[in-house]
Amino acid sequence: MEKTSVFIVENEMLIASRLKILLKNHNYDIAGHASSGDVAISQIRKQAPDIILMDIMIDGELSGIEVAEIVKRDLDCIIIYITQTHGDQKVFDQAKKTTPYAFLPKPFSEGDLLRTLELAILQNQQDRAIQKDSVEEQRIFIRQNYGYSKLETSKILYIKADGSYSKIVTETDEHVVSDNLNTFFAKLPPTSLIRCHRSYVINLDKVTSFDEISITVNHKERIPIGKTYKEVKNIFKKV
Repeated sequence: MEKTSVFIVENEMLIASRLKILLKNHNYDIAGHASSGDVAISQIRKQAPDIILMDIMIDGELSGIEVAEIVKRDLDCIIIYITQTHGDQKVFDQAKKTTPYAFLPKPFSEGDLLRTLELAILQNQQDRAIQKDSVEEQRIFIRQNYGYSKLETSKILYIKADGSYSKIVTETDEHVVSDNLNTFFAKLPPTSLIRCHRSYVINLDKVTSFDEISITVNHKERIPIGKTYKEVKNIFKKV
């Protein structure tokens, strides 16, 4: 099993050394250590660690918070702040903007460190699973010729009933599926697609205007609002 890699940003050498020992003893891989922001950014970009243990008050012109802001532009990693300034509300509010997984106040025990790491890793795994599910829910596969083609649901403008078939209209293409609209709509994952008429499903994200009897998608396609679907207009925020 591949070890979890941890990069340490800490300017107190005794604390940095203790962290290295504790992490190695518990089967973590030490990706590196830096005491200043510039060095930390350079090394983190090279090593791409899974976790960064970040002190806020470090050497150099950059704070740990500023380092976190910069590296998160390039890397999707877990950041845990290890700091003595956890009681400073202003610093805490600034640090929150970098979406850290935890704050570990100094002084900390071995147990504190390990529990914080384990919980952060678990939360990260859960976040990734949710993101994966979300991405998977945003696409469908439709039959074409002798196989299936992927269609991103975000690209759909509207779906129109066509007898026992359904016509899917995107900005660039049209696709016909061999399900009536009721059946096909029931198969779709939860997205921004919504029924506005017995013969139409629209993509809320593509709506550009509406009135009492119709909805316009993509600035040009005018879709009727059915008598039993009048409440669809309540979804749109009106000023």
